[in-house]
Amino acid sequence: MVNLRMNHQGDAPGESPLDALAMLLDLELTALRGLQYRLTVLRLMLIYGHPEFIHLAASELGEASLSISGVEGGRLQALERAAAELQAPEVTTVSGLAAIAPEPHAAVLRRLGDELAQVARSIDALRDGIRNASEDGQRSVRDLLDLTSDVDGVPTSAQPSFVGEL
Repeated sequence: MVNLRMNHQGDAPGESPLDALAMLLDLELTALRGLQYRLTVLRLMLIYGHPEFIHLAASELGEASLSISGVEGGRLQALERAAAELQAPEVTTVSGLAAIAPEPHAAVLRRLGDELAQVARSIDALRDGIRNASEDGQRSVRDLLDLTSDVDGVPTSAQPSFVGEL
């Protein structure tokens, strides 16, 4: 369960850095699942011939990308704080922290890392499927799938594969 008082930097009042990281990873997972849903809808619109709604998908994908970008920046900061708490500043990944964290934190980090990786793979597959379903020359659809470029004039900083190294 995500602590609603937590900001995108993983700061939650009275929480340990490991707890804050777990909550932030859960928030990131929720944001990625939102993107996964939006990509699924876009793919279905293309497959079933409803291109008139693509402009709505562009807006929704842009919002999802920005949300994920904010959470990802917070994840990096939360990882640094959690690694410092465990006196292992060289550890920079969720899987690395899960290997040295005490239980039950280790189990939670492993589960969240696995779920994040699974959703990221699904997003990559959806993007590939959308590219294949779109007609050649349908530039607007291809632009939607480049989630690192400007969307509706708002620059995004998301990586092509959102989760990165876990």
